[in-house]
Amino acid sequence: MPRPTIPNLDARIARIAQDVVDLPAESTTPIGHYERGANDAWNLLQYFERNAGRAVVRPTVLERHVRRLRMLALVGLVEAFERFLKEVAAVCVDHVAPLVLDDRLDVLRVDATDVAAHFTAQTIGHALCEGDTWLNVESIQRRFGRLLADHHSTNAGIQLFPKGQRRTTLETIFQLRHTVVHNLGVLTRTDAAKLRLMTRTPVAAPKVLWLTNGDVWYVKLWLDETAEWANDQIRARLATLLTDLHTADPSLFDPPAKAAALATTFGKPVTIAGATANP
Repeated sequence: MPRPTIPNLDARIARIAQDVVDLPAESTTPIGHYERGANDAWNLLQYFERNAGRAVVRPTVLERHVRRLRMLALVGLVEAFERFLKEVAAVCVDHVAPLVLDDRLDVLRVDATDVAAHFTAQTIGHALCEGDTWLNVESIQRRFGRLLADHHSTNAGIQLFPKGQRRTTLETIFQLRHTVVHNLGVLTRTDAAKLRLMTRTPVAAPKVLWLTNGDVWYVKLWLDETAEWANDQIRARLATLLTDLHTADPSLFDPPAKAAALATTFGKPVTIAGATANP
């Protein structure tokens, strides 16, 4: 079959970044944005499987399509969770950075170009958090621990993913995502060795991941639960830190207004310095 000739491909590709729509309404809260993205990833897989049987496709071809879509759904779930972490970290930065003069922001790797690009957004949090990846559990632990540390303290303010089963499971999910994104689902011997240490079970290699709907569903359920849990942990710790800062200097901010802003952002009640607000 001859390759189609389309003129001005460079210009057409340059215009792709202009094909956009507004963010969904759920983007106003990090946990709501996560739920929208995670549900979209799973629903796409369900939609395809419901309708694929109506198409005239050889079973082997259909099976390959479904396998590929399952891998894309897995990646979509992890990307939704990573975006949630970035957005909730940006919230922490926006609310804490103007109130302290310590070095807690040093835990975030900053690129001057990324910061400059966010000047018009009027949010230092997005400038500091969006340019880097959030797919390493140790880095995530360190960043949130330092961002939410007590004022003038080097102690971690929150242990979001300490050593334990939750941390191991998240590391496993991140590694599976790496295998799909960078190796097209091929389990290399390196991938298998890492997964074997994480799961403490044999992992064959070289092999190809052949995900089931159950595999994708289990990942979604776990990430749903973990995102909700992390949202609550970070909300509570941020409220405690802001309460302590206000106690040290009541002129810093108005507690009812601050509590109202955070209740809307986290989608849960927030109490700061005795002032409680509901979303």
